[in-house]
Amino acid sequence: MSRYEEIKLSNLRTYSVAERYSKVETSAFAKPGKVDTSAFLACLPDILCARDFEELVASCQTAK
Repeated sequence: MSRYEEIKLSNLRTYSVAERYSKVETSAFAKPGKVDTSAFLACLPDILCARDFEELVASCQTAK
């Protein structure tokens, strides 16, 4: 017996992924294909943590 109450799915509503709001546009997705490792950071999309990661790498290079 679980300490959690079973979820009731009878009131669950579904909708198409094309109809839902998204924080990310497909144009911001990374592009497929081979990437020169020196240009890796430039290929990352400017969303989510990619910008933070780029700043971290730059800080590490400066510290070195």
